[in-house]
Amino acid sequence: MAPPGLILVSLLLVIPFLSQIKGEFINGAININYGTFDKVIRQFKAVLVRFDDAYPYGDKHDEFKKLAVSAMTQPDLLIADYGINDDSGRDDEEQDSDRDRWGRNRWDDDGEFPPYSGSGSGGYSGSGGYSGSGMDDDYKDDEAYKDDYKDEDASVEKEPEPINVDEPKSDDEEEWSGSGSGNFSGSGSGEYTDSEPKDDDEMDAEMESEKSRIQQSDDEEDMQANREYAQGMGIQKDDWPVFVLYINSQKRNLTYTGDVTVDDMKAWITKETGLWLGLPFCMEIFDEMVSAFLKLENQDEMEDAVKQAEGVAATLEDYNEKESARMYVTYMNKIIEKGKDFIETELERVKKLRGGQASDNKKEQLRNRYYMLTSFYTRLPKKTNDEL
Repeated sequence: MAPPGLILVSLLLVIPFLSQIKGEFINGAININYGTFDKVIRQFKAVLVRFDDAYPYGDKHDEFKKLAVSAMTQPDLLIADYGINDDSGRDDEEQDSDRDRWGRNRWDDDGEFPPYSGSGSGGYSGSGGYSGSGMDDDYKDDEAYKDDYKDEDASVEKEPEPINVDEPKSDDEEEWSGSGSGNFSGSGSGEYTDSEPKDDDEMDAEMESEKSRIQQSDDEEDMQANREYAQGMGIQKDDWPVFVLYINSQKRNLTYTGDVTVDDMKAWITKETGLWLGLPFCMEIFDEMVSAFLKLENQDEMEDAVKQAEGVAATLEDYNEKESARMYVTYMNKIIEKGKDFIETELERVKKLRGGQASDNKKEQLRNRYYMLTSFYTRLPKKTNDEL
């Protein structure tokens, strides 16, 4: 376990990276990705990581948010969210942000500006990627065309006379030059530009758009790396959400397989780590008495501890607290009668009963017993190597 000061410094270094990760803000949890995963895992006794879509929703998501809040008071447990962006279901327009930004009709299949073809009269100056003769078919059939471009006594086309660009044009004279027609000027080669010069706002907008395009490209690379990192740990999309508990800096990691409810997950975390999370139907004052009780070996001392618990229970007025205290005393007496192995045996029995059919009232009773037995279990003294 790293010193608290080192943990604080490490988190301060990690936070700037966390701010770059997209996802919902969840109170009591931090967002991590492939770049911060190991840094965070190493700093805590236990870290529960959820692997899920970057923008999750639904009942399981709501339960996870409750769990994150309930774990805030436990300094040795961190709740982390590993969001994974998945683009496999997006259509072409969603994946091709450049085409969305600029308009698909301005791009060819290779993502380049297409050459302009046909005559048209668009509001462009300069030649653009202009191709074709630029001569209107109707004009070719006109008598004036024949007169201008054919000799009187031969069917040979004449070259058009050069135009003096310095000569002023009449108002009704059509503006064209070179091989183009319509409102085009220039030689017909090179890139086109808008007829009106761009103002500062337009140029700024284009620069911001380009920055956004580059940033999006970087984001997509990070998202892919994030997905591949999770897949390398065996996390598959079909299994989302996946909850993995890392204990003592990845020396142990366990995948949760139970119902995704805040209480069941708290019980599981408490059972596997021994960290107190305040399970339902449990009371901290009695949990502390149980910790002391389970360290005793002398039966007389254990019976005295039960009497002490009964004395505290007698002072309670709330119905639910009195019921909880009564159950604590019952299990303490069972342990004196059957030994400490009773806890694990009974815990497994109640767990199986919870998976069967039962009335709502019976389900609630089994749930409360399960949580309390879990609290007892986490307080059992650790067995020595000789006992294992």
